[in-house]
Amino acid sequence: MISSLPSTPMFKMFPTEDKGSRNNATFEALSFAVDGKSLWVGMEAPIYEDGPLPTISSGAVSRFTQYDRAGNILRQVAYPIDDLPAAPAAGKSADNGVSEMLAINDHQFLVIERSGVQGADDVYVNYIRLYEIDTADATDVRALASLAGADYKPVRKRLGLNLNTLGLKKLDNIEGMTWGSKLANGHDTLVLVSDNNFNATSQITQVLAFEVSGKQ
Repeated sequence: MISSLPSTPMFKMFPTEDKGSRNNATFEALSFAVDGKSLWVGMEAPIYEDGPLPTISSGAVSRFTQYDRAGNILRQVAYPIDDLPAAPAAGKSADNGVSEMLAINDHQFLVIERSGVQGADDVYVNYIRLYEIDTADATDVRALASLAGADYKPVRKRLGLNLNTLGLKKLDNIEGMTWGSKLANGHDTLVLVSDNNFNATSQITQVLAFEVSGKQ
């Protein structure tokens, strides 16, 4: 069944004002809860009220929101985004943000942070990190109009895998994640996929599959 959920006013975009969601940095991560009764939606980057985008010397904060199937907000938590992993070439750009999330159980998730750093040749180098997060003790921040300077407890995060350490010939723009089939030994598989941005000259569609031995 196809349905829609209402967005909350704080995520509205204002094309001529620096408030609400930033252009092309809104809802990006998506995961059903393990019981299928609710849906988690993660913002790629902070709304203007929550502070600036990540830089080479400072991170940022995003919001993850849990909706029930009727569109009611059950909870909203803050997710700390890392600093930029590398500096762009002079006059070039770079970003870092949340590209996907996937439920492990009722309070833990896998989260992908994807960074693109532009070189002097205009080609972007991708930096992909896979985090395990725990929402159990995080503050419900839905009533906070701004997280900048606010008193709250974000989700706990732990680096699970830095994909740049795998020695791949190319690491592309990883933006999708799902649990795959079980292996003969009973272990789960985790499948990641890239978005090639319809760019046939410098990007590829990349599918990566991993064996997971410690899923709870």
